[in-house]
Order: sequence, then structure tokens, then C-alpha cells
Amino acid sequence: TITVTVGGNTVTPTWDAATGTLTITNVTGDVVINAVGVAQATEPEMITVYFRNDWLWSEVRVYYWDSASVADSAWPGVVMEKVGTAQYNAEDRDVYSAKVPADAKILFNGPENGNPSNTQQTPDILDAQDGDAYYIHWADGNQVSKFDYTTGGEGGEGGEPAETVEY
Repeated sequence: TITVTVGGNTVTPTWDAATGTLTITNVTGDVVINAVGVAQATEPEMITVYFRNDWLWSEVRVYYWDSASVADSAWPGVVMEKVGTAQYNAEDRDVYSAKVPADAKILFNGPENGNPSNTQQTPDILDAQDGDAYYIHWADGNQVSKFDYTTGGEGGEGGEPAETVEY
């Protein structure tokens, strides 16, 4: 903990790790800060997640929030990059990827038929891991499941999930 005392008033500054900003408020007068050691900003841990676009969204995005090291993405999220295809019901479907903070909650979303007023989304994913690949499906409600995917364009067993994730 760092405290700053000026003219008998002690305040505790705030540190924003995402921007590397130290903010000192409610202080009048000259401020002298003596630093012991060197503070270094560390790069946040990022992971790569994948999404198979079975519902043929015109644009696939990932929204992330609640990371301790990175600010929330602006809604509706970061546009994902097409990286390959995977099979779904004997048809190739585009697979997209994006880097997200390792400690963030995520969801995927996209406009149906290019209509931004009709955006669909997955349920919240609370524990994504590096390399996880997801798809959205309907089974008594909107659900998200994982499938096997490698960046060589292989993967996806005819739409069968590797694991159904209950959220």
C-alpha cells in the first residue's frame, strides 16, 4: 500500500493496472513521491478462444468482462477473426478466434442475417481456458457447448459436442 502525506493530510492513491496510471486525489500543495524499487506493469495473461458459427451470423464477436487486469470490452464485443472451418452436420462452418483475458467471463454474439437489431448470443461462459472451442445450440433453451478444434482446419465431429457446458 502506498500513502501520500501532504500538509498533514494522508491519502491513498489508486492504481489502474490496465492503463498504468497512478491517481492521487484530494491533495493540495506540493507532492513529493519517493519510490523504492521500480514498479513495472505486467502484460495481462491472454488466452485464445474459438467459436464455430453454426447459426451463420454475419459477424461474430466475443464480449468479455470482469477481468482484474483488463477493462471490459465495449458492447457488443471484439470482432473475431475467421481462422478455419469445422464440420457441422456434414457441412463446413466457419471457425473464428480471438484473444481474451484469461480471468474474464465471456459470451459470443452476432447479428442474425446482418440485422444488428436481432443479435443472438450464447449464455455466459465463466471459465474459458486457452484453446477452448465453442458453438451455440438450442436444446430446451439457448446453450453453449465445446467441440474439438485444431487450427489446421480439422475438428468438429459432425456437430457432436466434446462437452456440454451448463451455465
